[in-house]
Amino acid sequence: MWRLVLLALCACSYAIPTSDGLPAAPSPTETAPDQMNPYDPPPRGPDGGSAQRCRGLVPPPSDEEVRIRTPDGRIRLAQVHVPRNYDPRVPMPLVLNFHGFLSNPWQQEILSEMKQRSETRGFIVVYPQASGEGLEPLSWNAGVCCPPATDKQVDDVGFVRLLLDRLALTLCIDPARVYATGMSNGGFFAYRLACELADRIAAVAPVAGQSGLKTCTPARPVPILHIHGTADTLVPYGGGTPPLASNLRFPSVQESINGWVERNGCRPEPRTQLQLPDSRCVVYPGCRAEATVMLCTVERGGHSWPGGPQSLSFILGYTSPHLRASDLMIDFFLAHPRP
Repeated sequence: MWRLVLLALCACSYAIPTSDGLPAAPSPTETAPDQMNPYDPPPRGPDGGSAQRCRGLVPPPSDEEVRIRTPDGRIRLAQVHVPRNYDPRVPMPLVLNFHGFLSNPWQQEILSEMKQRSETRGFIVVYPQASGEGLEPLSWNAGVCCPPATDKQVDDVGFVRLLLDRLALTLCIDPARVYATGMSNGGFFAYRLACELADRIAAVAPVAGQSGLKTCTPARPVPILHIHGTADTLVPYGGGTPPLASNLRFPSVQESINGWVERNGCRPEPRTQLQLPDSRCVVYPGCRAEATVMLCTVERGGHSWPGGPQSLSFILGYTSPHLRASDLMIDFFLAHPRP
């Protein structure tokens, strides 16, 4: 299984030095007197974002590297990019961008090119790093995938909670506009956050990942955007056993989507939202709390990030030049703040 995912991404070791982790603390955003919990949904501004303003924060450097000690004694790492138009007084959206199995944060940036979009669209992007010790591959505990994190039952959801608390100490983040995406194992993990961290995550957009938990009981309906290629051999579109991992069975894309259509109370008949030369996006309407479920299918698409570098197609399989996953998900995210 350790060889499973990235021939694709030419695994390299990645380390982030620097600042010590800090204990969890409430958000520094100002709240109305009747809002005792700083993570309660804030008042809405005219753009659908928070009407709160932050205090006591200074402009951070454009890139920050953080490390956090988790209760199990691990030192966990994340790379943070803050756009140049960041205002420490105005709450800004945040996107968590999770790399795949055997990959790392800087490779995920190469695939998704999310930093440049954070500059033009005005959001903070964070690249957390999965767990892995010594020569172990980096992996997220996303349920059905992937070892060694699944075998060791690493509390990655707890790590994300601590990370969000840590970031809120120094950055003016809108708690109602925190989103998650990821590639492959990172996509599986984004789905896990939708199941188990719906009080903090507004919407998720997995790429080439499935909804792989046996039990999923989110605290609220969560908007879902799933992007997947039909010729993905590592996380098959139709589900089943991936190569070199006979002990695993992945759900299919349709199984993943059907589960969220049911959880969100959507109507089961999809309608076409976007038609491109090699891709089709459908939405399932009528969802509770406007928690849209959207599926984008890339015909002949490989284990790739649509709209990503074409130079990687010979490794990852066909990469759509027409469907731009990063742009599509940012549109989807900003249209779906947490209610």
